Amino acid sequence: MTFLLIDSSVPPQRIDLEYAARLAERRVPFALAFTKCDKRKKGGPANGRNITAFKRALLSEGFAAVPPSVVTSAEDGTGKGEMLALIASLRIAFNAAGGAEAAVALAASQAQPAPALA
Repeated sequence: MTFLLIDSSVPPQRIDLEYAARLAERRVPFALAFTKCDKRKKGGPANGRNITAFKRALLSEGFAAVPPSVVTSAEDGTGKGEMLALIASLRIAFNAAGGAEAAVALAASQAQPAPALA
């Protein structure tokens, strides 16, 4: 599992959307970690709006569903528990799948076709 770090203090960035599409194209399982939830750019939209806009952009780019996500702040610790819980659930799934080879095969079998970016 890969965590794609997305700065939630700015609107969706094309490079982040393209990277998500590349991960999906290569069938790399990933989750979104929205960072800097405690920051806000002057005059910019609220972080929640940026997060919603990013998720909507993924869906409009052809993703069948939004990957799992966690909203985080390194400064105040927001999301630490959620991130640890997500990692723990991945470990449990990994062990249940029978280790690395089985987990990779399982992830590949459940992967959606990669969306095409314009």
